[in-house]
Amino acid sequence: MIDFWIEQKEKYWNAGLALAGTIFSSFTLWKLRGAIAAKGELAGFHDSVLIDPFFLFFATLFLAATALVILLS
Repeated sequence: MIDFWIEQKEKYWNAGLALAGTIFSSFTLWKLRGAIAAKGELAGFHDSVLIDPFFLFFATLFLAATALVILLS
């Protein structure tokens, strides 16, 4: 959405903001890793979402792929 609000010469901000969002998501995953290590599993949304080591692995994998796509684009 920010692409519509910025001028043509400032389009480089798109990749920077997308990468910043990916880094923030990685930070929250890092914090979740500590909670999972202490408690084992976490559940949310009335037990409809389970956060366990399997989730953390694939979330990290998808975030790494997202960061690579942003850097290569």
